[in-house]
Order: sequence, then structure tokens, then C-alpha cells
Amino acid sequence: MSRATGVLILGCASLLASLGSLDLRAHRDGPIPQRGLSTTTSSPVQPSSGSTRQTSAGHRGLLDTYCVTCHNSRRKVAGLLLDALNLEQVGQQGDVWERVARRLRARTMLPAGMPRPEETTYEGLASWLETSLDRVAEENPNPGRPTIHRLNRTEYQDVGDRIIRFSRDGKFIREYGKTGRRPGEFRGPHQLAYDSQGRLFVADRQNNRLQIFDQNMNFVAEWKQFGRPSGLVILKDDTLMTIDSESGRTMAWADWPGEDPKLPRNPGFTTGVRMGSARTGDVAIHFEVPFSEAGTADSKGNVYIGGDGHKFVRRR
Repeated sequence: MSRATGVLILGCASLLASLGSLDLRAHRDGPIPQRGLSTTTSSPVQPSSGSTRQTSAGHRGLLDTYCVTCHNSRRKVAGLLLDALNLEQVGQQGDVWERVARRLRARTMLPAGMPRPEETTYEGLASWLETSLDRVAEENPNPGRPTIHRLNRTEYQDVGDRIIRFSRDGKFIREYGKTGRRPGEFRGPHQLAYDSQGRLFVADRQNNRLQIFDQNMNFVAEWKQFGRPSGLVILKDDTLMTIDSESGRTMAWADWPGEDPKLPRNPGFTTGVRMGSARTGDVAIHFEVPFSEAGTADSKGNVYIGGDGHKFVRRR
């Protein structure tokens, strides 16, 4: 993997799936009462395709006579273009036909003072249209869009713990890894960094290790001597710095199902910053910096550590 390739940690994802289309009839307040249909209407339950065509043709003529005069592609009154809609396929323009059905039921179509058909004919059109829309909704149920919620730890593990590779222009190339403890698997990958050889270092925090991969994402090694890394920085001279915010501490959650959250994380280690070599893996410096997860260093060797939950930056 070259430096020019983008890599994304997918450690926390929230999938927002928007269905996009309107719910045709699923949100109607109760069933629509089936009132007296005209003799030209079909059965409200399961009309045959032939009777549906005959009935829709009759209602098409009714709309053309009384409604299309205003609601057409030229005049566009109220934004309704009834001359352009297919009455035999009400599901294809369900949101528009819903508007028509509501206006028919409210008796606001046609406007007061305009010629109207007989009441039985008017009622027949409204009932037939509602029945057709209800049938479409039953055959093609739309549950609506899901609500937004915070992922629980199981969902977090299902969608995260992998690394995704993209091209320069943001096109997906490939994803690597899954939840686990073995080489090439991850539990809470927290940060990425390249060394001078183009190797990728991954701060695999909940596995208490750094994982190293070559440019083709082949596993090279794991290093546990740099603690439980949240933050990870590699300088131009291959100085390696990790920031550890959890070693030796107890947390409110378990790292893995069935583990006791009261046990200290990464026993034998403490929090703080560890600095060493990305070439040899030697740790040269360790100093305590509690509650910090990120940091960086400048060309003069100054180290900057962000305090988790505190409005300051430590400089060393």
C-alpha cells in the first residue's frame, strides 16, 4: 500500500438507511370506510386485471371531464398534472394520488360553484382510488425509515473493527480484517501511521498491541511493548510514539463479551506516552500522562499531548 492511498479506520459506524419513498397508505388513521360504490366500480378486495382496466378507464373519463381542465401540464393548478398520470398504475405516483384522494374525501375537489358529477359517482371515484392505494400498500409494504440510535457494543463490533482502503479520488478498493484477536484482526483499531518503509502501523487498542503490515496489507508483526495504544505517531526519522489512556485502569465496559469489566486493562502496564523506534521496536522513554489519547510532535522534538476531558494541551 503506497502513501498515496487513503486508509480509513471503521471503528465506529452508524448506518443511516433512508428508504426515500413515501409510505402510501401505511400511516392512514384507521381503515377507510367502504361507502356506497357506483355500479361502475370493481370489487374493493381483489379486482381482476380486466375489471381494473375497465374501472380505471371509466374514472379516467371522469377526471378528464371534471378535473383535467385545471390540473393539466399547461395550467398546473395546485401542482397537479392529472393528464400526465396513469390511473392504471396508481402505485407509481402514489404520493400524488394520495393528495387527490384526500381532496376528494374533503369535497374540495372540485371547487365550490364548479360543475360536479352525481354524488354516487363522486363517492365511487374516491372509494375506488383509496382501495387501489390500500392494495398497493399491502402488496408493497413500506415500513418507513429507521430511527437514529447509538450503536450498542455488539453492533459496534459487527460494523467496525476493520480497515478500508480507498483510492486518491475516494473510490473503494478493499477492506481488511474483522473482529478478533488473531493477526490481521482488530478490536477497536484507533489510529494509523506509516513508517519510512511504507509499512502501516495500526493501534489495535483493545488487543493491547500495535500491528504492522506491509504495503500489500500482509501481516508483518505485532508489538505489545508500546502498551495499549490509543494514539499513534511516527516521525520522519521513524521515532515512534504511542499514547496510552487505559493500561492499568478499570473501565465501565468489558473488552470482550464475558470478560469482567472490573479487571484492570492490560495488566503490567500503566497509562502515558511511550517513545521508541519504528525500525527496531525498542522503547526508549515512558512518562505518565493520564487521560490522554492523542498527541503529536514537531521537528524540534517537542511533544504535544491532548488531555481527554481537559481543556489544555500538554507540551514536553
